[in-house]
Amino acid sequence: MASGFSVERFDLALAIGEAFHGAEPELAGYSGKKPDELAILAVPDGEIGMRFRNVVSAALPDVEFTPAPLPDDIVFYREYPRLEMSDLPHLGEHARAAAEALAATGHPIHSRVDIAWSPPESS
Repeated sequence: MASGFSVERFDLALAIGEAFHGAEPELAGYSGKKPDELAILAVPDGEIGMRFRNVVSAALPDVEFTPAPLPDDIVFYREYPRLEMSDLPHLGEHARAAAEALAATGHPIHSRVDIAWSPPESS
């Protein structure tokens, strides 16, 4: 063994936990209860992928993953699909005030402001 070189034991469960927690969605300014989460584990098909899924299940026993095939990679994907947009501070009262101000100009609030808009002609 070369002088000054050491090999530390690799902790796979720790690495899996770090990867999973690193994929957690960030909710800037959100202070409500933790929303329902969708967690997807994408791994290659076959025996190797199944073995890895089993290791992940043992390392993260409280997480229910939706499986997905991915031929060349391993991905932890996490999202909050049922989050109320009004619970996000940047989509709360400030967004409402901005939408009302834009609506007062007669411009549709869900259209681009850099393109002149005119209502469709009735036939």
